[in-house]
Amino acid sequence: MKSLAAERQDLNSLAWSLGIATALALVGSALLAQAAATTVLRPVQRLGHAARQLGEGRLETRLRVTGTDELADLSRTFNRTAERLQQRVEELSAREAASRRFVADMSHELRTPLTAITAVSEVLEEEADSLDPMIAPAVQLVVSETRRLNDLVENLMEVTRFDAGTARLVLDDVDVADQVTACIDARAWLDAVDLDADRGIVARLDPRRLDVILANLIGNALKHGGSPVRVSVHTEHGDDVGQRPRDAAVEEEGGAAVAGAAEAPESAADGPAEQAEDTGRPGSGELVIRVRDHGPGIPEEVLPHVFDRFYKASASRPRSEGSGLGLSIALENAHIHGGEITAANLPEGGAVFTLRLPMDASRLADGDDAATRGTEDER
Repeated sequence: MKSLAAERQDLNSLAWSLGIATALALVGSALLAQAAATTVLRPVQRLGHAARQLGEGRLETRLRVTGTDELADLSRTFNRTAERLQQRVEELSAREAASRRFVADMSHELRTPLTAITAVSEVLEEEADSLDPMIAPAVQLVVSETRRLNDLVENLMEVTRFDAGTARLVLDDVDVADQVTACIDARAWLDAVDLDADRGIVARLDPRRLDVILANLIGNALKHGGSPVRVSVHTEHGDDVGQRPRDAAVEEEGGAAVAGAAEAPESAADGPAEQAEDTGRPGSGELVIRVRDHGPGIPEEVLPHVFDRFYKASASRPRSEGSGLGLSIALENAHIHGGEITAANLPEGGAVFTLRLPMDASRLADGDDAATRGTEDER
């Protein structure tokens, strides 16, 4: 028998020494890893953060470069790229601003001679019956082209206002049915347009801009679609969003006649006082106006571009009676109200343009006024 207590004591002492050495090695490894992360991962994180800022449009973002390693070279490359991108964007912005100023100045300069030419052309048009038959066609051509040029200049001026951000809303309480009827009547479209709109739908909108939207949508349907053109007006509130259009419901029920613009129903106006109070003032929800024609519809390849400026559906027919800006101006007027216009083809034939506007655009108008006041204060 021999005691192994001394050997056991030595083994325990060795185990404690190995444990302490292992712990010290782990602590040292953690410190080394932290140092490596500080020198390698942190610059990468800063680079990722700077790239995100650059992607958000903060073109003045730059990285602080220290050292001569690969990460420092990458940071220098990023700074050079950001600087060139900022210069390029500033050049493009300056060119765009110069182009807008040129179009605006040109439109303003053209208005004075156009006014004189328009007056002379109107006089010639009044005397067309007494002119030589050989000259009358030329006079009619001059009159029509003068009107077309006048419309083009007015549209260009309107487009420059939108691009410059100077377009503002002048709000008023609008009876939508009366507004649509007035738009149709002013342009002598009563015989070609069917109106389905209850009286008493009041929205707080800019009546002039709403008239521009309606005139462009209805005029486009009459020019490029097929008669009859049907205009339906209704509102959507909360869960009602997504309901079927009223004119589609009328068609499914077999109703062939729709209330005309001059014979709009008076039931809403003659209804109970409570109903008049509910519909007689602007509230929450959306105003939905649909303009439908019975033509061949819009070709699928043209549908995504119908609101583009100066877009021509066919390169072989580059000239048209319109300026090519009507639908784009209508869309801009809808956007300034916080609304939207969409175009689609119906399965049974024909195209439909859907205008959605808030029932009360006061919030957007207040925001425009605040922005204008802020700009004036900065100046």
